[in-house]
Amino acid sequence: MDADDISLPERIRLQVEFLQQHPDVSIVGTWCIEFTTPGVPMFQKELPTSDEEVKKFMLYRSPLIHPTVRVGYVACPQSAFRGVNKLQPGSVLTFASPHDIGTTTVYWSLPASVSRDRVPMSTQDDEAMLSDLEHLLDRSIRQQMLSDVPLGAFLSGGIDSSLIVALMQRASSQRVRTFSMGVREQGEDESKHARRVSGMCL
Repeated sequence: MDADDISLPERIRLQVEFLQQHPDVSIVGTWCIEFTTPGVPMFQKELPTSDEEVKKFMLYRSPLIHPTVRVGYVACPQSAFRGVNKLQPGSVLTFASPHDIGTTTVYWSLPASVSRDRVPMSTQDDEAMLSDLEHLLDRSIRQQMLSDVPLGAFLSGGIDSSLIVALMQRASSQRVRTFSMGVREQGEDESKHARRVSGMCL
């Protein structure tokens, strides 16, 4: 989910329970309501359910709409095949010979990284913490913009991409090239938001 999405608290639990009760089902979805900025409901969005509707929908957008779909899958290290395990994230599998079963080495883990880099709870006020966050984001964006070829950004008009493009523009002496995608369906098209953000980053 994006930073601007809000979910009902029981959504994930209900979807997981449904997947557990129906092992023949791989994907489960529901509906979502889109709101205007002041919080006024605009319309209810639902996913196609039949094969034919899904195929038509896929011509212009993925039916796996992120706030409403949960995909059933086998979590690491298990897999759908007996005797076969998935390679865990942050791991490397090394083979010494063609007949070796391999040795797994963990080169990075989130808990270890968080524990190592953990700092005491900040005593700063909100403005100071926001200033620090802006500095960190700005530094990260500037580092990612080091390139010997022209750079661009995919701009959806949402909070995340809008913030990134704004910081890219601030770090650049030239106008940042942005790319967006629009669709014919009024409720699905976010290109007008992207155009507005792009215009503000001149």
